[in-house]
Amino acid sequence: MEQTGILKKDYWGQAVKNCADIKMLAVAAVITALSIAVKAINIVIIPPQSLIISFACYFHALGAFIYGPILALFAGAISDTLGAVIFPQGTYFLPYIIPETLSCFIYALFLWNRKSITVSRALAARFTVNLICNIILNSIITKWYFAFFGIPVAYPLVNSLRIAKNLIMFPLEGILMAVIISASVIPLKRMGVIRQDIDGEKITQKSIITVFILFVISIGLVIGFYFLLPYLKLHQITFL
Repeated sequence: MEQTGILKKDYWGQAVKNCADIKMLAVAAVITALSIAVKAINIVIIPPQSLIISFACYFHALGAFIYGPILALFAGAISDTLGAVIFPQGTYFLPYIIPETLSCFIYALFLWNRKSITVSRALAARFTVNLICNIILNSIITKWYFAFFGIPVAYPLVNSLRIAKNLIMFPLEGILMAVIISASVIPLKRMGVIRQDIDGEKITQKSIITVFILFVISIGLVIGFYFLLPYLKLHQITFL
């Protein structure tokens, strides 16, 4: 499998082929099952589905790294649906399938078919997912969820805490993803499910410093968001 960019036809052709590859399907089934299983140990801070710390994202990222964006979409949809049925955290609400499915797709765009899995790439992937899926999409869907079921929850406060959580935690989550994926490179090569020229990145002092700087920036973003709230309320910007 040659390395290709996401704008090239071969990239998407290989992604589609992986959906019919028995070995890839078997790997996807195992990883999806694991992503569902870890939902049993989600840390629910504010129920229902308001503020949760989940560990499924690490399996989503690992799966996306192995089999690409198309199969990752299906895996994300199955993980969300079966996870909600087996380990319910409130009334099932179909639109929540969108952020989880899209997050798997985004991970694949950043991680699949890349020669080197660096900490910076994993951090960029996690930040993009946190911003698009967890902050923007989940904010809209959660507000819809509360309104649809008439749940009496202080939405602005709950959502502010959830946004703060996503901004603060992404550096740690990103480096954990890089560690997990890098540790999996050698066994995955032996299984023949990734290219032999792919390398993981060892965690260096530079990586740790980068994560620390990003963590400080994240705290700054949270403080900035806190001071931005009066402006949003003044201009009736209430989708978050």
